[in-house]
Amino acid sequence: MRYDSFPVAGLRTRAAGVQDFEAVRAMHGRCSAESRVRRYWTSVPEFSRTHWRTLAEPERGTMVVAHNDDHIVAMANILYLDKAGQAEIAFLVEDAWQSRGVGTGLARQTLERCRAEGLHTVFAWVCVTNTRMQRLMRSLGAHHRALGDGESQFTYDLT
Repeated sequence: MRYDSFPVAGLRTRAAGVQDFEAVRAMHGRCSAESRVRRYWTSVPEFSRTHWRTLAEPERGTMVVAHNDDHIVAMANILYLDKAGQAEIAFLVEDAWQSRGVGTGLARQTLERCRAEGLHTVFAWVCVTNTRMQRLMRSLGAHHRALGDGESQFTYDLT
């Protein structure tokens, strides 16, 4: 599967590597506390190497980044769950790039990558106040289930 084309002009996507830590860290720094809370459920003021390893270790999953020539502007995480064939997906888009189709394009590519990796079920846990992500998950055909305590679960059946 090719990840070099992207539906937003000037952006490309690729799998992140260890060399991307500082660029991902800088992207986090350009995100508002509100955007980080929507992604992590806490503001995560500093993106640490420990956090990087949790999200980018190949045994645990895959990180895909959207970038232009100057910066990484968004990331998607595929985090493998303990049950074979299942994963969690999550996204962070830099504030200046929100509402421009970056999240939608990245989500579509992430789901395609999950299917190509042989995953059959993909989940996204989203805070009910994160209306943008709720809309995005529904627009891509996810099954929605309210979990209570302000949390929603979106499930994709990739079979």
